[in-house]
Amino acid sequence: MGTVVDLIKVVQTITEQFRNISIDSVRCSRVKSRLSTCDNCLQVCPTQGITFIDSSLEIEECIECGLCTSVCPTGAISIKSPSPQYLVIKASELVEQYNAVYIYCEMHDPKKANIPGIKVPCLGIIHWESWLELLNLSEKVKIYLPELGCYKCQLKIGEKVRQDQLQKAEAIINKQMPFTSTIFAQKSRNEEKLDKERREFL
Repeated sequence: MGTVVDLIKVVQTITEQFRNISIDSVRCSRVKSRLSTCDNCLQVCPTQGITFIDSSLEIEECIECGLCTSVCPTGAISIKSPSPQYLVIKASELVEQYNAVYIYCEMHDPKKANIPGIKVPCLGIIHWESWLELLNLSEKVKIYLPELGCYKCQLKIGEKVRQDQLQKAEAIINKQMPFTSTIFAQKSRNEEKLDKERREFL
C-alpha cells in the first residue's frame, strides 16, 4: 500500500508533465557547487519565485513567461513549447513559403488570418543561440513589435532580456534583426500557385 509521500510524488510528477517549464537541477551550477554565484534566473524572474532548497532548484508561482530559460547558462531550466529547436525549424518552413515571417509575443498577437508567424510568451525567452540561427536563416525573418513595444507589458524585464540576447547574437554575426510595427496577411507560394492555376483554368 502506497504512503502519503508516494502519493505526493505522483502528483508532483503529473504536475511537472503539464508544466511548460522543465527543471533539471543536476545541471544547475548553484546546485552543483556552493561556490557558484550564478543568479541569472533570479534576476529575471518576475514573480521572484525561484529558490534553491536542499540541493535542488525550485520554481513556485511560475507564470511560465520563460525568461529564466533564455538566461540559464547550463540549460537547467528550459521551455518545452515553443522549444528553441521548434522556433528555428518552424521559421525555416515558413521562409520557404512566405515573403516575410514574423516573430511576436502573446501580448502583441495580431490575431489575423494568414499571418506567417511564430508566437512566443515573451520575446525575451529566445536565447542568443536561437537568435543567431534565425539571423543566419533569412532576412525575411522579422520581429513584430508595435509602437510603444513592451511599454504596457507586465514583464518589464522581458525587454531587457530580449535586447541582451539579441545584441549578443547580432554582435557575433555582425547583422541586425529587422523590426516592423506593421504586419500583413500573406498567401503562401502554394496558395499563389493554386490561384494562378484556377485563373488559367477559367
